[in-house]
Amino acid sequence: MRRRLAPWFFAVLALGCAEPAAPPPDGALTDRGDPAGIRPPALRWVGGPPALTMRVEVESDSGPGDLNLAARAVPLPQPLETYWAGTWLANWRSAVLRLDYADEGGAGADQGEARSGRSSRPFLKLVVPRGALYRRPDGQPIKPWEWVWVTVRVDSEEVLVHFGPSGLQFTPACPVLLQIWYDRLGLADSTARGLKLWHREPGGDWVPLPAEHSAAEGWFKAKICGFSSYQISY
Repeated sequence: MRRRLAPWFFAVLALGCAEPAAPPPDGALTDRGDPAGIRPPALRWVGGPPALTMRVEVESDSGPGDLNLAARAVPLPQPLETYWAGTWLANWRSAVLRLDYADEGGAGADQGEARSGRSSRPFLKLVVPRGALYRRPDGQPIKPWEWVWVTVRVDSEEVLVHFGPSGLQFTPACPVLLQIWYDRLGLADSTARGLKLWHREPGGDWVPLPAEHSAAEGWFKAKICGFSSYQISY
């Protein structure tokens, strides 16, 4: 099945913000508290906050089929210098939202990947199948032909990600796949094996999320039933 990108449907916005505070020593953990409840200390970024780029890969409207667009994905021009970006998702087509490290091939990587053989180093991937959008945070159902504006915010000090709108629900089968990489932190395998992927539903407590974990490759992969906040910690 032939696929094509439709970047004009995906208005991506990156907003300015104040310069982030300097992180503590490499590998340190912190518990800065959370207004909605106590949360476990998250992993800290090593050497300061990373530069990230965001891109969205979408299927065409020509019919169902496997989503396989990585080779033809075009990185969106806005780097996540402010750690916040958003895009429209259509419920009638599958989409993949990716955050890559900009200093390791994230920006403009696809044009040079074929020549250099090097791909961008991923931080986050969110796979949203067609028809997965189910209910808005207020409980209103999402029709098959509707759009939803979604946002992703990455903490500038910790490996902590917030998706919005908070409380957005996916279909009961929980088909949306979230994968987060932490391999760039350079943790030893013995340390990494003790990590967990945590999440918090709106108004709830932080709890471990059942997830596939590769300590050797440094990533977590989980099916999610709705948008909330996610972090990697012990």
